[in-house]
Amino acid sequence: MTRNQWISLFDQSRGNPRLIQNEDYYFTNLMEESFSFLFQVDEDGYPETLVQHDYNYPFGFGSLYIFAMIRATEIKHPVAGFWQFS
Repeated sequence: MTRNQWISLFDQSRGNPRLIQNEDYYFTNLMEESFSFLFQVDEDGYPETLVQHDYNYPFGFGSLYIFAMIRATEIKHPVAGFWQFS
């Protein structure tokens, strides 16, 4: 994969996630436990050569949202916060 394809695959690093369903209940427990958004894997950004035509997308053509405890000098305990698909 090219650099731009990797950037597209992991398209949201820190900042705000690009959500499919914008509901508070996805974030409530994560925020209470001091987790912050780290990045997402968005299948909309997959290059055509990554997924074979006779196979499904692993996340149902959706996104996996990764959260972590982000400190000034370290990132601790990355977890799959939640998964969404349309």
